[in-house]
Amino acid sequence: MDYWNVTTGATVSLAVIRSPAIVPVTDPRYGGVILFNPGGPGGSGVGFLLGNSKGVRKTLDVEDQKHYDLLSFDPRGVGQSTPPVGCIKNPALDHAWLLRVMEEGVFEASDAAMGRLWSMSIARSGSCSLPLPDGEPDIRKYVTTASVARDMLEIVERHGEWREAEARRLLGTAASIPPTLLYKPSGEKIQYWGFSYGTFLGNTFAAMFPDRVGRLVVDGVVDAYNYKKALWSDNLLDTEKDLQGLYYHCARAGYPACALANETGVTTAEGVKDRVLNITYSLYHNPLPVISPSPEVITYSDVKNIIFA
Repeated sequence: MDYWNVTTGATVSLAVIRSPAIVPVTDPRYGGVILFNPGGPGGSGVGFLLGNSKGVRKTLDVEDQKHYDLLSFDPRGVGQSTPPVGCIKNPALDHAWLLRVMEEGVFEASDAAMGRLWSMSIARSGSCSLPLPDGEPDIRKYVTTASVARDMLEIVERHGEWREAEARRLLGTAASIPPTLLYKPSGEKIQYWGFSYGTFLGNTFAAMFPDRVGRLVVDGVVDAYNYKKALWSDNLLDTEKDLQGLYYHCARAGYPACALANETGVTTAEGVKDRVLNITYSLYHNPLPVISPSPEVITYSDVKNIIFA
């Protein structure tokens, strides 16, 4: 649980999943292992690989050239890794709480939403920081990005051990194992692809262990200072430009390619913007009822969140 300061002797168990390469490790086309993190923070790497391994393999594998082991894990405190990070012990209450947050909507959804969401955030975060019973190891102190990066190094090391053992099993003798398949204690290099928060995690790994980087792919590079301070402001600089781009290209494409365009006359970007805003604000006091075996209502907050996403 604590790699560096030994403040506790407790350990963590990581849930790890591997989608094996379609060739054995002894095949010249074997490209090693690629480790993945789906982001979050708090995303399940096990769930990610279960749901996306076929698509990822289609992207990475090159027929008759390179084939990879795909490997991911639930970071400490997440998913099936233990011990878990839990703020509300009752799962039903936890789900009900999240529904309450969704029901409040976005900050400007009502004159009371901002205050209620603020108070709910204080209540939940304060409850998350309550001390545990004496003597119980507290995983919450050790779920930092640095700790997860160190876990990744451990995973890479253990895979190196497995690779040599597998080669020995297939070839029969150690003398016949190619040097590239031999385990290199404290020298194994990572091949990594991180999505979203996985970008920050990958950059942290590279900063901590620069000599252990083989190939590193990150898709959402962030300003580390802005991110760590929880400001989350510089990733919104072009949000309005994105929205203006939608209006412009809708007008350019016209109807019926864009359903928001004018059906009978010339479409302008400003006209598309007005239509989007009119639809959105019409739901502020009058959500749209959806009649079905699973009834629902579409609210102002729903549309705002969908556009933002």
